[in-house]
Amino acid sequence: MMKLTTFLTFTTLFTFIACNTSENEPDENSKSETVESLDSTTQTANVNPHLLSVAKWDSLSFEGDYFIINFKGVSTETEAIEVVDSLLPTFPDAGYLWIPDFASLSGKELFVVFLDQSKYKFSILETLQNNKIEHPGIYAVNVNQTTDRWVAYSPIDIRINGEKQKMILTYATPEDSEEYANEGGEDWGWFVNDVGEYFRQNHPEVQMESVFYSGLLPAEIEALEDELDLEGFCYIFTDGKNKMVVGHDMPDFVISEACIFFGFEEPDFGY
Repeated sequence: MMKLTTFLTFTTLFTFIACNTSENEPDENSKSETVESLDSTTQTANVNPHLLSVAKWDSLSFEGDYFIINFKGVSTETEAIEVVDSLLPTFPDAGYLWIPDFASLSGKELFVVFLDQSKYKFSILETLQNNKIEHPGIYAVNVNQTTDRWVAYSPIDIRINGEKQKMILTYATPEDSEEYANEGGEDWGWFVNDVGEYFRQNHPEVQMESVFYSGLLPAEIEALEDELDLEGFCYIFTDGKNKMVVGHDMPDFVISEACIFFGFEEPDFGY
């Protein structure tokens, strides 16, 4: 009887230890999940926060567009990180990307270091204008997943796939505009709006900007004035290297002249 009691006690103890060990020891699936989780954590920790990856771009872009100021291209990620670190004290939004990640870029197997980044074109053009004297050679780039390569060297020198965009620039010095307003003049503003609205609706590929309020540098404005002998109120049509100046006139006349200049069909205004 005593032997039987001892045997039962030993059996119960063995069963308890075996069950307890089985519950605490992970099975093969949980081991695999743990290793995978560690690998994922390690990979995430190793991603540089200043890298504009495809996933990060996707979370930041606006309607599939994002803009950067191209500073320089480098061959290794280590060099890209070093250059970015040197820029951060002055340019807190500096970063880098891998060119082949984005269809709109050149496709070269290089890293691009950029001074600034934004989902807004006007913001990136402002940064470009404010820094291109100190950093000659910088330019703005549209980062997206289309094959259209958008590059801007200034607000009035924007190129798509190497071709300068068609533009209409309005010209009126701040002094002339103020004097015109003080004398009760209103036509210029209304007429400019009508011209702009026509092209926005019928030829959106034509961009419309103001010479004095687009962020152009004083030297760039002076160069335009000297080249075209600008004065008073007028429109400047640009298409590649070709330029034409039309004075302040009725919107229909300006629109017709612009369409002829750009090679569009002349509109029929019904008279």
